[in-house]
Amino acid sequence: VGAIDFPLVEIGGGAIWQRLPPESVVVGHTIENRKCVYPVAILGKVLVINDLVDEHPYLVVVNPFFRPVVAYSIYEASLDGHRVTLAPTGYFQDRKPVLFDRGTESLWLDMHDGLTAVAGKHTRKRLMRVALPSPVSWSTWVSRNPQSRLLVGADRSRGVPSE
Repeated sequence: VGAIDFPLVEIGGGAIWQRLPPESVVVGHTIENRKCVYPVAILGKVLVINDLVDEHPYLVVVNPFFRPVVAYSIYEASLDGHRVTLAPTGYFQDRKPVLFDRGTESLWLDMHDGLTAVAGKHTRKRLMRVALPSPVSWSTWVSRNPQSRLLVGADRSRGVPSE
């Protein structure tokens, strides 16, 4: 279990878009006036997606211990004007994933309406939650949002971001 640092996406169609079964479960939200959608099958393999939508950084975080209706969160990923990229530590506290940022190795935990740094250089700083999307079927999502930006994988050739 890890993070996607450089998402691969298809917008309004594509090879993977066409193969996604209608009953596939997805979560989505409007980010920067763009409908963004994330297949739960991919989210089940990673805990964090470091997304960049129209040059604005966002985080999609999965909590595997929570019920599906509250397991997915989308957060702002900018702190003091700089992008913050997170990855899972592999540890959990109170059934919530403990994350670290790649720039300072500060530790982050979901608390109330955002991620809060609980240790490290960013202690007490927050990344605000912008959405708590609920799962729906791909057919339901795409019928309402045909020009969506669909996460289809990760560009692993780019390595790990250096912040």
